[in-house]
Amino acid sequence: MKILYKILALLAILALAIAFFINPIGKHYTQKYAQTLFKSPVEISQFSLHLFEKSLNIDFIKVQNPFNFKHKDALSLDHFLLKIGPINSHLIVIDEIKLDGLQFALEQNANQVNLTQLLTNLDKPDNNTLTSAKPTTQKSQKSQTKRIQIKHLEVRNISLKINTKWLKTTLKVPNISARNFGGSSGIPVDKIGKEVAKEILHNLKNALEKKGIITGKKEIEANLRRQIEQKLGIKGSLDDIEKQFDTDDIKNKAKKLFKGLGL
Repeated sequence: MKILYKILALLAILALAIAFFINPIGKHYTQKYAQTLFKSPVEISQFSLHLFEKSLNIDFIKVQNPFNFKHKDALSLDHFLLKIGPINSHLIVIDEIKLDGLQFALEQNANQVNLTQLLTNLDKPDNNTLTSAKPTTQKSQKSQTKRIQIKHLEVRNISLKINTKWLKTTLKVPNISARNFGGSSGIPVDKIGKEVAKEILHNLKNALEKKGIITGKKEIEANLRRQIEQKLGIKGSLDDIEKQFDTDDIKNKAKKLFKGLGL
């Protein structure tokens, strides 16, 4: 019996030691992967990998804005959960991915919108891919054929903060739910992160467009201004009106109008 206790104690110590070493390493590589994905710095506060439960928990993730924007962070996520299912030689099945508490801060500079910029960054090739043009070995070819299928992808408690000259408000975005993401054959391992990120960012973009806000180059402010002018019955441009009337009054009226439209 004493031997059994000693074995159990040893296994417990080994489990703690593995967790102690694996979690910091996992956190480092996860941050590095996310930074490569978004082409922007990423910060992770808590990383917890549970080997026996085949699950991963990441808390308090922040993705910084591209360098040419004023505010530090473009998006933050309170909690990320991943549960791994069956794995065979060709397909990795992820039973569940949940993202909870996603907050995106929409911002526009002189030439671009951060949401559009991040979507563009996702399509850019990685620098590592360009510089490492080495012949692919049989082992690397096998890893490239590995695919991932997500049985259930869910993103909930999504908020979209709009911060422009003419409108400062926060939208509640409908939850995102997808079953069998990647289809029966799955998505290549090296593309799964990009496809999930695209799914989320495109949903944010669609939520804006349903409110009549286009996220193209220099479009947000112009689009909002047109709607404000129409609702206020202003024939001239708002720049001209500013010289004659109190700007704060116009902005307050604009906020009330957009609130009535569900913004």
